[in-house]
Amino acid sequence: WYPGAGLYRPVRLLLAQQAGIKTFGLFARTTRLDGITADGRRADIALLTVNTELRLPAQRERKYTVRHVLRNAAGAEVSSAATDDNWGTETCQVLRITDADLWSPEHPTLYTLTTELLDGDRLLETRTTTTGIRLAEYDQNGFKLNGVARKFKGVCLHHDMGPIGAAFNKSAFRRQVRLLKDIGCDA
Repeated sequence: WYPGAGLYRPVRLLLAQQAGIKTFGLFARTTRLDGITADGRRADIALLTVNTELRLPAQRERKYTVRHVLRNAAGAEVSSAATDDNWGTETCQVLRITDADLWSPEHPTLYTLTTELLDGDRLLETRTTTTGIRLAEYDQNGFKLNGVARKFKGVCLHHDMGPIGAAFNKSAFRRQVRLLKDIGCDA
């Protein structure tokens, strides 16, 4: 048995200027859904809260602008927000989406969030993130996704591919996921 050792995932060296968005400094989460359909596929109103951690010079005389644009699967802009309230190193903005398509394992609808950091009119950095709009709830009655009760049907799956090894193989992973979905797994 080969346990895998060394570097078996892509490795990148990130070079950055003094002001920018921190590595892993962007977090988008659904904080509210109103008017969810009975099948949990759409909502009249969705609120997506975006937290952005910034890497900024210690001594600065000006504010930087953080701008977010959310696009649907067709590429149409569905919401945007901008702020220069960043005398600290974190911003929090709320994007409002009307007639939102919700994410679920059966309907994995994704939106594209583009985040820009600007110094006046000068673009310093752009990050593009995919996100699903969904609301997960857990109470005494169990788990709900988008207002619909769900049971988890999953397996314990190691990251490696057995005799193929620990290096990531896209086609082997796709095959593995397809086989798991074929037997009814969703977790």
